[in-house]
Amino acid sequence: MTVERKPAISRITKHPAEDLPERPGAEPARSAPGHQEPMRPYSTAEVPSDGGGEVERFSDQLNTKMRPSTRRALGEAIIVHEYRSGSKASIQSVIDAAILEYIDKHDLKRG
Repeated sequence: MTVERKPAISRITKHPAEDLPERPGAEPARSAPGHQEPMRPYSTAEVPSDGGGEVERFSDQLNTKMRPSTRRALGEAIIVHEYRSGSKASIQSVIDAAILEYIDKHDLKRG
């Protein structure tokens, strides 16, 4: 009386990532009516300084407290952005873009 058993260690013949769907194309999806476009972080090359044509770099340290859940959501949003667009983003660029968008939205510009 013998029992058929599968070997404890078996050879994997296909790659685990073969079943993943393809990345979405670089072409932006058409949005539904009333849908707001997602915020696009500025890169340092896109933000000119207030004084003229020179490019402004991230230089000032802004130490603020942030809820862990917000920090986690920010990290996940950056990963999703990088996956969808194929371009790199950073916490600094997202926070910078959010601050600029807030200032524009609430008309808080001085000058």
